Amino acid sequence: GLHAGHEDRIYHPMISEKEPLLFQDVQREHKALDEKLTLLSKTLDLALASGLSEEEQHKRGEAFYLDYTAYLIDYFAHLLQEEHVIMPAMQKHYSDDNLRAVTFNTYSQMSPEQIIDMLK
Repeated sequence: GLHAGHEDRIYHPMISEKEPLLFQDVQREHKALDEKLTLLSKTLDLALASGLSEEEQHKRGEAFYLDYTAYLIDYFAHLLQEEHVIMPAMQKHYSDDNLRAVTFNTYSQMSPEQIIDMLK
């Protein structure tokens, strides 16, 4: 999404320059989350397929629910890692003023609609 695009374009180069091993971990985690989201979309498509018996629809709906719950757990764990590991690493290498300037510059290039969309 839009949020991930800004991370990739602006913050990833900053962290990769200063913490290349941490950056590799972040890249692996983002790739894994993207793959899980793709599988989740396929699970949803299966659950919404037409012509299913009620039992099969229920079974597929439950499979989607369980996959969705697992994805959310992984995603929230990733957000926690960003706050507890990645942000402190950024703050170790960049001043608060520098990070604020980067954030301000990022938001100043976005429309209000893009900012609202990113926060969804």
